[in-house]
Amino acid sequence: MKWLHLSDLHLIYKNYDTDVMRVGFFDYLKHHFEGKVDCLFITGDITHQGQEFTDDVYEFLNNIVIALDIDKEKIYMIPGNHDITRTNLMGNVIKGILSENDCRKAINEIDADSFDVLYKGQQGYRALYEKFLEREYPKDDLHFVIKTEDYNIIHINTCLIAGGDNVEGRILVGLQKLLNTMSEISKEKDKVTFALGHHTVNCLNDAERTSFLNRLSDSEVDFYLCGHVHQSNIHQESNNYKTVHMFTAGANVVDGYSDTIFIEGNLDINNGNVEVVYHTWNQPQEFWHISNSLDRRLVQGSYSFELEKIKKKRIQKKM
Repeated sequence: MKWLHLSDLHLIYKNYDTDVMRVGFFDYLKHHFEGKVDCLFITGDITHQGQEFTDDVYEFLNNIVIALDIDKEKIYMIPGNHDITRTNLMGNVIKGILSENDCRKAINEIDADSFDVLYKGQQGYRALYEKFLEREYPKDDLHFVIKTEDYNIIHINTCLIAGGDNVEGRILVGLQKLLNTMSEISKEKDKVTFALGHHTVNCLNDAERTSFLNRLSDSEVDFYLCGHVHQSNIHQESNNYKTVHMFTAGANVVDGYSDTIFIEGNLDINNGNVEVVYHTWNQPQEFWHISNSLDRRLVQGSYSFELEKIKKKRIQKKM
């Protein structure tokens, strides 16, 4: 099973270096991955600073589909904070929630009118989702699960309050809604499970962070894929019942700050061996290549480990 993980496309953002990189990006995808990718994950910030999802955005996304030769039913994506249309009313609702002594309780018990104010900011993203992926967006669910025969994908919408000021490190996902969503896979924990979220765990509010990690562990999530920070990262959350492997992709921009990086994952479903490869853009020389310098664990060009879930199955079969 091979997947690619892209994040923070910021497609309205343009400059010369980014334009050159994106031309090379499509050539690189086609040359190395055409017809070989089983899943494509996009973890938010498709547009930039709440701007419209223009025809150029759809063209870019469809060019990815063409380069990979992938069915759209194998593409899974979530919104980012830049995919939100902000309003003053939204900002006031968010400010009120974060000012509560127990903000975790406040977001769990949010009234319908306040929720609608926040959720309406993602209306443009939901329209993009349906037009591009050609399937209905589950509008009644903040978070939702897509189940397949071989794996589950939990879509965690981390952007409900992301349209406010000074929310960095204070993100609330709404743990009650997340718990309800994860209950849908309570009898399918033996499947490989991905969770997608735009924000890293460190971006979450202190009031939710520990319980959020518990939800991932208790639902036996194998991979948490995210973005937002524009800096790539590898992390194993092992201080729990179940290890969760966390991967942060970079951004699809060249701006002097961002890691211009996407991630490739490979899973051998028979023995549980996983290999993760980071692909990066060399801006001075203008070419894409495999990176072995972002993390000491990538020194050989990939980060490898064994998935506990499949290892356990294999041992049980031998007994």
